[in-house]
Amino acid sequence: MTFMTTSRLPGPPELDTLLDPASLRARLAAITDARGTLVGVRPFYLRWKPGTSALLGLELSWQTPDVVTTTFASLYMGEGLGEAADKAATLRLLEPPLGPALARLDDALYLAFPNDRELKGLSAVADARRVGNRLTSPGTPFRLRGFRKSRDSVVRPVRWKPGRRAVVELDLEFINDATSVHENWHAYARVMPADELELRLARWLAAAEVHAVAAPAVLFVDRERSWFATAAAPGRALASTPSPALLASLRAAFAELHAAPSPTLATRTSRDDLEAGCRALVALALVAPDLEPRAHALSTRLAAVLERLAPVTHVFTHGDLGADQLLVLGDAVAVIDWDEAANGDPHADWASLAADLRGRGLGTDWVEPLAREVLGASFDASRFAWQLAAAEARRVVEALQRGRSDWRPRALDALAAADRVLAMVAGASMLPSPDGSLVRTSLTVLADERSRFSVFGVDADAARIAAVWPEGDGGAIVRLEDASEPGKVVRWVRLGATAKVFDFPRDPALPLLADLLASGRFRIAGHRLGKRAALREIDGERFLFLRPEGQVAKAYARVQNAYEHLSLAGLVASRPLALADDGSGWWAEAVSGRTLDPARTDALTWELLGETLARAHATHGSERATSAGLDAAIQAGRKQIALVRMADPALADELDRDLAAAGVLGRAAPTASPAWIHGDLHPLQVLVGPQLVVLDWERARVGESEEDLGNFLAHLAWEAFDVAPAAWAALRRGYARAGGVWDAAHVVAHARAALARVRAIHGWRDGSRAFARDTPRWRAWQDGLAQW
Repeated sequence: MTFMTTSRLPGPPELDTLLDPASLRARLAAITDARGTLVGVRPFYLRWKPGTSALLGLELSWQTPDVVTTTFASLYMGEGLGEAADKAATLRLLEPPLGPALARLDDALYLAFPNDRELKGLSAVADARRVGNRLTSPGTPFRLRGFRKSRDSVVRPVRWKPGRRAVVELDLEFINDATSVHENWHAYARVMPADELELRLARWLAAAEVHAVAAPAVLFVDRERSWFATAAAPGRALASTPSPALLASLRAAFAELHAAPSPTLATRTSRDDLEAGCRALVALALVAPDLEPRAHALSTRLAAVLERLAPVTHVFTHGDLGADQLLVLGDAVAVIDWDEAANGDPHADWASLAADLRGRGLGTDWVEPLAREVLGASFDASRFAWQLAAAEARRVVEALQRGRSDWRPRALDALAAADRVLAMVAGASMLPSPDGSLVRTSLTVLADERSRFSVFGVDADAARIAAVWPEGDGGAIVRLEDASEPGKVVRWVRLGATAKVFDFPRDPALPLLADLLASGRFRIAGHRLGKRAALREIDGERFLFLRPEGQVAKAYARVQNAYEHLSLAGLVASRPLALADDGSGWWAEAVSGRTLDPARTDALTWELLGETLARAHATHGSERATSAGLDAAIQAGRKQIALVRMADPALADELDRDLAAAGVLGRAAPTASPAWIHGDLHPLQVLVGPQLVVLDWERARVGESEEDLGNFLAHLAWEAFDVAPAAWAALRRGYARAGGVWDAAHVVAHARAALARVRAIHGWRDGSRAFARDTPRWRAWQDGLAQW
């Protein structure tokens, strides 16, 4: 399938006009009748060729002195209008109850039902007199039995897709003049283009051989006018969850249908199912260019997943199963509408039914269990999920084809449903890569907003990239947010040998997280999959910090040690209270304040922060350094940049050069200043309130004061580039006033290393990508560090 990013006729504005009843009423102002007034127009069908033509099916409401009468018509617009009008003029026109049979408007051709340029036999079938004469013509069963048509016969349109097909209800009465016997005949005439008759007829005849489905019998065939009639099946369309007895009837019907292939039918492969879904997605992209990336990505994912599905045995399938095709009478069921029957994947029937039920707002939880029962050992959950996604994809333009003005939200609903169900297929979006690297392939695609929906876990509800971090040996972890709620994590994707998705708050390493949030006692204050979580009591003054099993005691010991250091310096901090009774984490005291806003913070606050850091740094005492300083910072940066290299080698090269320059500068500098440091200092760790508080000292250790200062300097430039020089100058004043010492060259080296890591992290983030790649800005910043 070929996707386009623009559309011409009818684009969305024109399309909205075409489907608007008031606009259509104005367009049909010339359609009049002295016997009544046209008071309403409703579209019920649309077929379009972008940039070329549009064909509408319309329901017209006429107010007469006694009653409101409904008629139907088609409206053709676009290229070949004159030729279409000439062709319509050659038809044997049947006059509708009200209005003209044919009218040439300024920009459209109006043709009233049952006149149709492609369905030549429709006008004959929709005329009670003519269809009765046809059924009693020489050689027909009624004629052979001596019957003729009565005057009391009635025909009613049931469904009409102009130029495609029509169904007309026939309620006829026949009389035998010799015996005076009256015989009623109730059937449905199915009218189609001549080149489709034999194929569709064969499908209905094949269905009649499967007795359990109770397919309506073919009663009459008129090859000259391209239609055939089928018996009327009793019952009403399925409208609720089946009773146990009705489920038994459905089980019996489809057990026989799906038992084996039909010897007379052709095969519809899963690739044919894919192509049908892709056609619908292409059509959606043409009328809604803004949805083209999602449509294209879904098409790509469907194709990728299909390649990994196990083969399926083809059997007799309905081909278009939905609630309307299941007529229920008590506990009995009759399956109708066999126009699309073929030998194919039986999962497609069940998936089509489930998608249709969901679209109607009906329960679907019984469909898959029934499919499992019917198919037994041949049921494949992954194949069912894939077929369900393909069925939802085919539905993205269904509302549009039916002329509904709310087609767009329905298209979005179907897209979202397809995205959700496709994620149910194990390893669904692991796109094949030439070198076998799932991580490389996924990260390359993630960086492209147009294609990222092809990555496992990315869908309509989780499409905004917030961060990508290294994970384990060569893996990565991706934080995804809802695009409509930036900052709120909704999903994590862990990439390694396989891809795994974890919807927040599910975290296998923190098993209590989901239950604690569901209790209503907490709100989330921070989360990193498999690493940590912070929860704030809603009606309390405490935080609960969660850690994976086996890490709680060590982490708690570190925060206790940090609190002792800060208390020794006379600094306010969050006080650790106790280990949680269940061993999942520890409790800590909440402190008041608001997160520091670098762009709006005054000089006094920056000086106070400098003093606070100097006092904390001075508590190192005789403890020995426990980190490798700048070398460790550079190594951490290289791990982050290795992920960037998979998607943007040019940016990765630039950041690697910055790290190398930082290393050279650090080695040339004098010995760094020992200090008890924070280890991850940035503006979001600072609370401003009654007292200034620095949070999250869990990584605190004896190291280099320049590491904290350089790391903060890089983050300050990122958060508030314009005010950073003045803020940094004020912070240094406070730091020096409190006795803090540092080496400027070492600070610059750490700042350059930290900035490379910051740019690598933010280079993935939607909304920050361009800022991270603003090479002139950051080159100027690094050149100016010496003056800071």
